[in-house]
Amino acid sequence: MTNMTKIVEESKKYQSLQEVEDALRSIQSKKCRFRKQKERKDYSATMTKILQDEQILKEVKNLYIPEKTKVTKFCQEDINLLNYAETIKAIKSIQSKKCNSQFLLDKAEFNEACKIEQMLLSHKNTVKPINDNSVEKSKVQDLIKSLENVKDVDKDLVMRKLQELL
Repeated sequence: MTNMTKIVEESKKYQSLQEVEDALRSIQSKKCRFRKQKERKDYSATMTKILQDEQILKEVKNLYIPEKTKVTKFCQEDINLLNYAETIKAIKSIQSKKCNSQFLLDKAEFNEACKIEQMLLSHKNTVKPINDNSVEKSKVQDLIKSLENVKDVDKDLVMRKLQELL
């Protein structure tokens, strides 16, 4: 059985990422306990089996976690979804890529990095940084939802929640 089929078979045993993480923690605990038993005759065979099982579970975990798009593969749609902090981080990343690829014989990678950098810089001008004087809309929406759930709204409670936003 190939590794990929083992991974697919193992992934069918689990319903969620949490179950995979629990199984991974369990096998890592088993490995830690077994590491202290080096005098056993079957130590190397058993440890090899434990390590293989751990690796398979790590691969199964990777199936559950969606992979982030790398900055070097960004298109305009990906860039439009970034907030200010993410945009700044992506700009630094692509500038590093430009620096590392500028002296390569094949300039395609460098030119693509320059193009992505220009898109990121123009996007940076459209998004605004979150400063200390602004309140995030999500926090206001959370406050509204929490107040909607309370039947008799106390004025002091509302005032305290609004002051927390400041």
